[in-house]
Amino acid sequence: MEWMLVCCLWIYLGTAAALVKKQVQIGDHVTLDCDINVKNNGHYEIEWRTLDRMVAKSVNGILTPGCGFKDRLYLDGVSLTITHTQYDDHGQYECWYDGHQKSWSLQIDIHNNLTTTVGQPVWIPCYEKLKKCSKDGRANEISFEWWKDKNPVPVFQMEKGARVAKGRAEESPDVKQGNFSLVFHKAYFSDSGTYRCSEQEESTILRMKGKFTEFQIQNIGESLSPSPPDSKLMRVASSQGGSQRFY
Repeated sequence: MEWMLVCCLWIYLGTAAALVKKQVQIGDHVTLDCDINVKNNGHYEIEWRTLDRMVAKSVNGILTPGCGFKDRLYLDGVSLTITHTQYDDHGQYECWYDGHQKSWSLQIDIHNNLTTTVGQPVWIPCYEKLKKCSKDGRANEISFEWWKDKNPVPVFQMEKGARVAKGRAEESPDVKQGNFSLVFHKAYFSDSGTYRCSEQEESTILRMKGKFTEFQIQNIGESLSPSPPDSKLMRVASSQGGSQRFY
């Protein structure tokens, strides 16, 4: 299999004048250090947020995680560590304390051109930021679709966490972590095309390569001894349903 999927988190710390960049692999930990001096006496409160939700709040050193971050946070003073980073952890983060603000931007990069061999499994990437919680604090149910080329009928559809459209395509086992990738466990020639996930604007182009086998063709009555250098060879490429193409 000759396709590659590259994912990483880029963490930008500080202002544009003093930019600090780190690279963190998916699943690793990332630390957001507020870089502040907390008063030793009295009440204090530190809050980490994204643009649309609370990540964590520390009140006098007692940590309260936001929805979607439970069991994934570690607090060391004014440094908050997000453990086991997920695909949907990208976005803008802010730390607030006594009028002090510090910001980070986490970005996920993926390749949108794939090439794989017929018969091999393939994942077509789609990683989207989930709205982790509804207004009442409960986790939102997942709904998304996949289309191929200009076909109006989706090749895959999930509605409120349940599969709707039936077919060979399946969802990623990490769908609850924001991985909306489309999975084919065995790719066919007919799977080539342009795919689009409803949760992102970018499309992904999938190209297929056949498995070629070379064998010698001999006339009836000829011996099966090793073939001479000028023997005719035929190339066979296997495709969907066991059919073959000859070259």
